[in-house]
Amino acid sequence: MHTSELHPWRVLRSIVLELDSYEVPMVIDRAGIPVDWTLTTQKDYSNKMRIAAYRPRIDAAFNELNEEAGLRAAYVVTDELVKRGKSEHLESALRAIGWRLDEGRLAPDSANVKELFFPKGSQYDAYLEIRAVLQTSKKSITVVDPYVDQSVLQLFASALKIGMSIKVLTAKVPPDFPNEMKAWRAQYKNATLAVRTNREFHDRFVVIDDTACWHIGCSIKDAGNKVFMLSKIEDSENCIALLKQINSSWASSADVP
Repeated sequence: MHTSELHPWRVLRSIVLELDSYEVPMVIDRAGIPVDWTLTTQKDYSNKMRIAAYRPRIDAAFNELNEEAGLRAAYVVTDELVKRGKSEHLESALRAIGWRLDEGRLAPDSANVKELFFPKGSQYDAYLEIRAVLQTSKKSITVVDPYVDQSVLQLFASALKIGMSIKVLTAKVPPDFPNEMKAWRAQYKNATLAVRTNREFHDRFVVIDDTACWHIGCSIKDAGNKVFMLSKIEDSENCIALLKQINSSWASSADVP
């Protein structure tokens, strides 16, 4: 999701590439973005040619990062640019896409970005936003999260409709989770809850009514403990591919009784 128009990376990268070409690797390396800086004699000929060579390498390396790592990198790059006197330039460019500088640090500014971005310590806001996503469901909810706990059952209860189907695909469950599930099912008899274990997923996803797909940058139980992003997957091909993978993994997974 790094290429989203709401993500600050495009702005940050463009300003980084305005630096002297010898500074660019220092900024990017400090952000933990793995780039091969080796240049041929021809590409190392001038500042302009070095920058031109670096651009696609930086983009490719950044796009390999997951959402959380991408946000961490954006924070570090922002800090490095502020140290280099780019605050005014950053402020005007970031404001245009819904971000700002808050005492020299990257922060969301617009309502659209705030819906996606959650800073460290935003547990309650994160809970409300994830709950709001689940409550848009009419017939089904599917959660893919390797590390769920009982808190996800509370979220499901808040979004229930009569006849709703709920599926959870996770890597493992806490020891008392099966007992919690039984109690949940006993109370909410007008809905179905199925949980299966599978270790094929790293990232976390929510699928609403088998059509709307969301990516969550952390486990639901940890949402808001650290910086993360909640993003709707707008690309239809990615949604279709995700749904296909979820269905395949679900079919080969073990039931949690």
